[in-house]
Amino acid sequence: MPTVKSLNQAMTYIKNVINTSLRTEVLDAVRKEEAKQVQSVVYDSYQPTVYERRYDMGNDANIVGMVNGTVLQVENITPPNSEGNPPPTTDKDLAKVVETGVGYDYFSPGARPFTQATMDALSASGAHVQALKNGLVKAGIQVK
Repeated sequence: MPTVKSLNQAMTYIKNVINTSLRTEVLDAVRKEEAKQVQSVVYDSYQPTVYERRYDMGNDANIVGMVNGTVLQVENITPPNSEGNPPPTTDKDLAKVVETGVGYDYFSPGARPFTQATMDALSASGAHVQALKNGLVKAGIQVK
């Protein structure tokens, strides 16, 4: 941890460390939990008959985060599956379609709210809080 000469320097340093931890450790914890919830809430709930699943919704590359201020915003940007006859969800927000069950071009399996399940699981486990603490410690900040 660097030596700081003012409260403003200390606050700037702490905010930067928090943001770095949010972009790395906390986002990783959220990704891991969301992948679990996608498997449980989305994939395990039914078997599609119109298309083959790609199992992309739980991929790290499709779960992105952006830090605004000291807030981590996470979004699942999995693109629609263009396979099938007709293509099932082209030109749609796949995560929104899955979450709400509205927007399918064929039989809807209903809402599968994996985002709420992710938030509930994180709230129960505190994995995101522990990840933030780990990031702070890694940067040399003592956390109690």
